Amino acid sequence: MKAKLDKKIKGAGIFAKLNAWSNALGVDFAVLQKMLTRAEIEYKSGDLISAQKIFQALTFRNEKDEAIARQANAKAEEQEMINAERRKELMELSQIEKIIWNDLLGPLRLELEQMPKSLCGMCNPEEPDVAQKVLEQWVEKTKSNLKGK
Repeated sequence: MKAKLDKKIKGAGIFAKLNAWSNALGVDFAVLQKMLTRAEIEYKSGDLISAQKIFQALTFRNEKDEAIARQANAKAEEQEMINAERRKELMELSQIEKIIWNDLLGPLRLELEQMPKSLCGMCNPEEPDVAQKVLEQWVEKTKSNLKGK
């Protein structure tokens, strides 16, 4: 069952007593009081409060709130790192470099360096030495280009 909001229209705004806002929004009366106080919105018991002021109270954040949120985010990120380490999802940079060089780039470089000798006879059966020289130049140029990137 929806709470009935006794509203009075003054100008362009909607006004109601704090108890009516509490019921209509489903926010505890005491919590809504604290939010108004924290947002430095003055009211007296029994006053009509505008929807605008209620919205300001509900969305108000001061520097202390921001600091608390930053601290909570930092703790959450730290805990996520701890959890990732426990799940062994993280590796040391030195381990990653070793895998890249030993398991990926090392064998690739070896194949690249052996390519001229193994392909020269297929590229130019009549003059394999010429083909080997051209392929070796290509390999050196390729390695040079890769170092530059």
